[in-house]
Amino acid sequence: MRFHQISFCQTSLLVTACLFLLTAISCSSGDSPSSLGSIGSTPSAPPSSDAPPASNLYSERAEGIIFNGPLAGKSAYFLSPEINRPDCWVDSLHWTGENLFFAITSTRFTGLIANSPEVVFDSACQLPTNHRRIKFDIYKANALDSGWDIQNQTSLNSNEHEAGMSVSGNSIAYTVYYDSADWQIMLARKEGNSWSAAAGFSRNSSCQEDNPELYANGTRMIFESTSALPYNSACNDTEAKRLWYSESVNGSWSEPILLNGPPNQGSKNTQPWVDEEEGFLYWTADTECGCVRRMQFDGKQVVGNDFETVITPFYQPPGTDLDGKVIFAGEFSQSNGYAFFSCALAERRGSGSDPHLYRGEYLVSVRGCIVPLS
Repeated sequence: MRFHQISFCQTSLLVTACLFLLTAISCSSGDSPSSLGSIGSTPSAPPSSDAPPASNLYSERAEGIIFNGPLAGKSAYFLSPEINRPDCWVDSLHWTGENLFFAITSTRFTGLIANSPEVVFDSACQLPTNHRRIKFDIYKANALDSGWDIQNQTSLNSNEHEAGMSVSGNSIAYTVYYDSADWQIMLARKEGNSWSAAAGFSRNSSCQEDNPELYANGTRMIFESTSALPYNSACNDTEAKRLWYSESVNGSWSEPILLNGPPNQGSKNTQPWVDEEEGFLYWTADTECGCVRRMQFDGKQVVGNDFETVITPFYQPPGTDLDGKVIFAGEFSQSNGYAFFSCALAERRGSGSDPHLYRGEYLVSVRGCIVPLS
């Protein structure tokens, strides 16, 4: 995940591979004028606080987020406690239009961004009863009128961290994060009511792969990797992530190629998602702005050089009051009247000197957020 001033694991974990780098990044840099409506324009202010529409899927409004493009004028809300379990870390949201896939752990997120020397697991986090361990497990949630029906995807989960997933057709891709800092993409197919035994992506490199985005009925993939050019020739720094494309031809995955243009500007680009209906690629522009952007996409490469910043979290220069604000947003997907993304809420818990809190002052919890589109 990414904050405007601290760079660390941009997805789900692992502290053994995280680098904590202080930077100063403007959330508005890099936007280019284009024909995509609000590109390059002044971001619209968040709507005033209001009560959420009646729903059993979500609760209070998420404050501090600026929306543009297809989300302009909309409001975000935190998912209900069935998913946003108190004191737990919810991550890797992926919405298919019918099911919401996500991962959850009791790892204390604040400790990672506060440069804590050790991983801390929060005993107050009550994980589901069938959770394998205190690490990340993958879950599927069905949206019902009464709320969320949540199921552990036990055939995918092991004694390692599993997260960063994407579902297309009957296929799922996800990342296994080993404590050795060896991250690998895994693939499985739906067989009846469960998933087949997972197999490693044949193009996993000797570097770190993460956040696979499957689309075109599971035959195409965009993923992030620390590999240098050419692919699998050498490894970049663990914070240097770029987006790569591969496709399955007659059952074999092609040699990954680097995406062109803005999706790989800067040194760290993550969390791709393909809107197949509208023809857009979304991604988290990590070192550019810590925000979610999109570009027109032809299925293999982006079209042109114009992008649109869709989600900008609360900007946080030193001294800014962050209490109650969402200060990170990423892992975007939308379909069937809703958009989902991961969001990090800052809550004041100290006076500025507590080494276990972000900036010595804030507890930061990663949750799931939803945007009703109509």
